Amino acid sequence: MNLIQLSTLVENLERRGELKTMEGVPLLNLAELGIGKLVGRGRIDRKLIVVVDKWTEKAEKAIKEAGGKILTPEKFQSTAT
Repeated sequence: MNLIQLSTLVENLERRGELKTMEGVPLLNLAELGIGKLVGRGRIDRKLIVVVDKWTEKAEKAIKEAGGKILTPEKFQSTAT
């Protein structure tokens, strides 16, 4: 999945009232959706927490610049409990 698709997913989940949050920040668990990697094509201008197994440096930079963070599923599980 790329950042453009990620933005669209956030908008769709938000519109349907299905967007989860963590610490008041939109949470997208891509691993739960069967998506294994986030790549940096596109841009993101919204603070998000993204859970995914793998990501590119460009994707991580874009998420961090927007104020968000990326977590591995393992790290997410340890923070969620």
